[in-house]
Parts: sequence; C-alpha cells; structure tokens
Amino acid sequence: MRTGLLVIMLVGVLGIALGAWERPVAEPALHLSSDRGHSLDAAELIAELGCAACHAGVSHVSTIRRRAPRLQDAGLRYRPSYVFDFLQNPTRVRRHIGRSRMPGFHLDEAESVALTLHLETRTQAMAPDVPDPTSDRDNAQRGEQLIGELGCTGCHTLGSEGVGTALELTNVGKRVQGPWLRRFLTDPTAFDSATPMPAIFFERAAMGVYEPRTPGGAALLESVSEFLDQTSSDERRALERAYEAAKRRHPRATAEVGERMYGALGCAECHEAGAAPIPANAPDLAAVGSRVRADWLRAYLTAPHVIRPFGFIPGTGSRMPDFRLSADEAASITAFLTANSGAPTREPPALSAFARHKAERLLSDRLSCLGCHRLDGEGGRIGPDLSTVSTRLRPEYLAAVIRDPTRVLPNSVMPVVPMPRGQLDLLATYLATRTPTEVPSAEYLSLVENEPQPIMFQDTGPALYKRYCAMCHGTLGQGDGYNAPFLPVSPTRHADSSYMASRPDDTLYDGIHAGGYILNRDRRMPGFGHTLSTGHLDSLVGYLRELCRCSGPVWSRDGVVSR
Repeated sequence: MRTGLLVIMLVGVLGIALGAWERPVAEPALHLSSDRGHSLDAAELIAELGCAACHAGVSHVSTIRRRAPRLQDAGLRYRPSYVFDFLQNPTRVRRHIGRSRMPGFHLDEAESVALTLHLETRTQAMAPDVPDPTSDRDNAQRGEQLIGELGCTGCHTLGSEGVGTALELTNVGKRVQGPWLRRFLTDPTAFDSATPMPAIFFERAAMGVYEPRTPGGAALLESVSEFLDQTSSDERRALERAYEAAKRRHPRATAEVGERMYGALGCAECHEAGAAPIPANAPDLAAVGSRVRADWLRAYLTAPHVIRPFGFIPGTGSRMPDFRLSADEAASITAFLTANSGAPTREPPALSAFARHKAERLLSDRLSCLGCHRLDGEGGRIGPDLSTVSTRLRPEYLAAVIRDPTRVLPNSVMPVVPMPRGQLDLLATYLATRTPTEVPSAEYLSLVENEPQPIMFQDTGPALYKRYCAMCHGTLGQGDGYNAPFLPVSPTRHADSSYMASRPDDTLYDGIHAGGYILNRDRRMPGFGHTLSTGHLDSLVGYLRELCRCSGPVWSRDGVVSR
C-alpha cells in the first residue's frame, strides 16, 4: 500500500518540480463579440500566446502568465549555459501548457550573453530557505533504477521509454541546477503554497525544521536527484564551453545591458506575476484588417521578419517575437483579426513611366522620407522599410498615413510633411503600386551596441528630445544615435558648444520647425513644425542649450546691445 502510494506521489512531484504538469487553474471565459464567435479557437490561441501583453485591440485575457515560469529565481534554478543556448533557439520543454510557448526574439550571440548574465543575477528566493537532505546519501545508479521502478515513464520520457505527456528526463541535468531541484523536492509548498503536490520525502515540523516523512525518503530523493543532475553531462559541458567562449567574445554584453534588454523585450509581461502592464509598444490589432493585406499578415505570422529595426516606438528596442506558428495557426489568427476589414481593397491605377520617375526623384532629392525609412537598401532604420510596402499595407491606409500620420498612428514620431494634394497622391500611388525589390531585409539593431530607451510621452524638453531627436543625434547630443550610421550626412552634435554657440535660438527653432534643408543641412532631417506645438519647439530649443551648455551669439540675445 505504502509503495503504491509512494510511486504515485513521486511521479507527481517530479512532474511539478521539473515544470511538466500544470496546476489546475480555472481559465476565465473569453468575451467575444457575436460577429467573431466563429473564430473562438483563434481568440483562445491569442490568449495562450499572450498577444495582449504588447498589443491593444485584443482580449486582455493572457493565459500564458499562469503558464510561463517565474524568473525571480532564474539564477538559482537554471544553468546559465542552457539559458544562453535556449535564448538563441527556444525549443519546446513544457508539454503540459497547451499552445502556449516560448517564442524566439531574434537574439544574436551578444544579446543572448547579456540577457543570460542578467538572469544569473536573479536569485530572489521563491521560498523560505530549506536544508539540502544530504543524510543517507545513495548514488545515481540507484536513482536511474528508481525512475524505472517507480513508473515515472508513465508520464515522462526517458530515452526511448515513456509516453511523452511530460518532459524528457534525460536532459534535466543540462537545464536545472541540482541544489534547486533538491530544495524543491524537499518542500514543494515552500516554493508554491498553492501547489497540489505533497512533500513526500520530508515534512515541515517547524519553521526551517524538516523531518523525514518516509523511511529511506532522504536516500530516495538524493538518488533520484543525483541521477537527474548527471543526465546530459557531455552536452552540458559542451554548452558551458560555448557560453564561456561567447562571454569572452562579447565583453560589452554585461548584466546591466541584459537588464535593459529584459525591460525592452517585455519579458516581465509573461514571466512576472503581478507585473505592471507596459504601454502598448506594438500595433493596435482592433482594426488591423483595415490596414494590412490579409495574405501578407498570414505570411508574416508564419515567419516574422524585421519591420521596425529598433522598436515599434522608435528607440525602445521592442521586437515582434517568432512563435513558430503553424500554417493553420497563422491562418486562423489572420481570419480572426481581419474579420471586420471593411470594404475590399481598391487598387490604384498604374503610374506612367514619367510619373514613377517623378515620385522617385521626390523621394531621393526633395522629401525627408529616407531619413527614417529604407528604400531599395538605402535609408534610415527608424520606420518600416518602404521597399515592400505595396505587399504589406492597403493603399487607402498608406495614403492616410502619409497625409496625417499622428491621426492614424497615435504616439507616432512620423512628422506631418506638408505637400500639395497631387504630390501626396502621386507618392502614395507610387509606393502602393511599385514592384517589391529583392534586397536583403533589415536586421534588428543590436540591443547591446544600442541602448534602448524607455517610453516617454511627457512634454518636457528632455522627453521630447529623446523621442524625436535622439535616434539620430544621440541621447546626449553627441550625434551618435542608432540611426546615424545610415545617414549620408552625420547628424549635428548638439553637445558641441563651439558650433552651437554660433547658432541663434531662432535658427535652431527654424531648423526643428522646417527641417535640415533650411539650415543648409541634409534634407533627410525632417521638420516637425506641423506636428509639434510652438511650446514644444521652444522646449526643444531650451534643451539644446542645456546639452551644449552654451547660449547663442551675443548679438542674438534679447536685451543685449552689440558693440
């Protein structure tokens, strides 16, 4: 009787300890409008993936928050070499959490090092300290036998054995740290007071005092733990060598950089219980069907690629993760999001060769668009690439963005560029009808080499500068913003007091208002006079004076008589 009960309890404890079983929590009901009832499966999938963590316009229900592991103790729980490898190529580990999954964030090696180093510092104990049960220690060979004798493969797989409804046991040793596993098995409820799994090896006699619950329980726990700790030892050592070599190759990838990345990528939205919601740093999905083409969206969800190289809100470093959706999953979500897309797309007429050439000259010689956008491999990295915009956006929406970006894109930094209606229509038609060019797609800008900035919506001079100017001129005005390398003319160094002292305040104001051309600078510097208020422009001029720690020429100052 006791042996049978012990088998059942041990299998359950292993499942919970290694993240294989989910606590039975009632899922809240999804409230859907009647016209979307046919897409209930897609709505559930959106909740399981946690899309509402970044996007507005979908149900706030986020199942993934109850399924993703808490990372406050990541430095105690996981082996760093495994985390480094996993971040670059996430694979399915938890088989009990439905369609929720860890997506890929397009991290390069340096970014993975930085984020791993940060996670190593997260050593907040998730429970009171408990002793390691080191008495009556047995050996790993006995542990392997126990795995078979106790029927663990009824849920887990162990090599070629097992049914696979829980995780694979042969790679536990490369993933989790032995001391954490032993401590968890000592007292599961100390780590999670609501867990249904009992403590079968020890019982808590008093605060911090544990006594064996089952004769030989300490030896049993130690044998099983030691066996699991030694699994995949060769692969673990290979991962450790790779991680150490990567750290040497990327000295700028530090834990501090990783902490900024953790915030920029929104990791807390899934992995931290009670985390404060971040402002929407992704497109609103409420009417996405009226903006993008359905066939493009379906392909994009299947294989996401870079649209905004350094954040939906420029400078924040946010990224669209790759959930590795199947074709059916992508099609289901696309149908759900585009169910109310409105009237069918009206394709604009093709342009003559003369009109196309005229539009191309406008973009290359007159307008500031390529200061922020790429076209055929040339241009900035602030906004989306225009090379393939004809396959992505619906023509009517594209024209609306050009006409008044802040009206259709709230919180956008894209300025209103005044132009005659005929010129606007020509530009919109050209972009909506041009054949997509086969150029290498842009890559996400490195979160190690470029520091992401927090979202700032205040109207102060420093906040306005970081939002509208820092991507080119740098956060400290050194002309080293993340977009600077992609411009034909180096941005002005606003911290250069000798240069800035030669510029009157009204000249600085005119430059911000009308753009770089009015100061005989590059036309790719846009003007913000039709986007920002007079007060905002004055605040920016004042902050430029703070950056350079200088005033304009003596003759330009009010109340000063030139001699």
